[in-house]
Amino acid sequence: MPKFIRKLLETIPPEEIPKWSQRTEERFWNDKKTAPKLYDDVLRFPDKDVCDDGFIELVRKTLVAFGANRGSRGKVLVELPDFTNELKKIVVPIQLLAKHKLETLECDELVKTIGRLFDELQIVRSCQKAKLGAFSKTMHFLLPDLFVPMNGEHTLRFYIGHTPTKYTRDDHKDWFLQAFEDCRRYAHEHHEVLKKQVDAGTRWNRSIPKVIDSIIIGYMLKPD
Repeated sequence: MPKFIRKLLETIPPEEIPKWSQRTEERFWNDKKTAPKLYDDVLRFPDKDVCDDGFIELVRKTLVAFGANRGSRGKVLVELPDFTNELKKIVVPIQLLAKHKLETLECDELVKTIGRLFDELQIVRSCQKAKLGAFSKTMHFLLPDLFVPMNGEHTLRFYIGHTPTKYTRDDHKDWFLQAFEDCRRYAHEHHEVLKKQVDAGTRWNRSIPKVIDSIIIGYMLKPD
């Protein structure tokens, strides 16, 4: 498994947070037409109840709009009935994690809970599919203050230097947990600057985890 070549604290100083998050807003997200409204809808949904069929359907639609259902060999996500059943299995851990935010998370036991969730939530068709993106985006839509939405195109290129074409489910779990811990440390260290981006009221940067996603994307979009 490739080693991480970058870490946020060593790569993006706090004074660059506004620049990279704004670059993402200007150069990437404004091109999307369906995703902004769905993202707004999923964040505004009352209670975000994982037993609510309407909310679960909205989560899946938003995942599709964000590209989580596209793979080199076809569709990635399981169909809606299976997706619904899978989310309803994780009610208890979601309720436990809902009390926490990325910038204040300290408990190692909760990180273990997150690792178990990664194993248990079967929302992609096979272990060869890109579970890191589907899992992290799903968890971000459920718990936007705790999980950073990730993908191979930007997140993994930031951390390992390329988008991997060969991987296993265990690779994706290891990459996710390493990236989650790196984002947690960054949020803990620079939460005040990150919060200013949230308070600025942009369309996308609605939580500290989403700002972190934006600065990673913005950094990877920079001219060589």
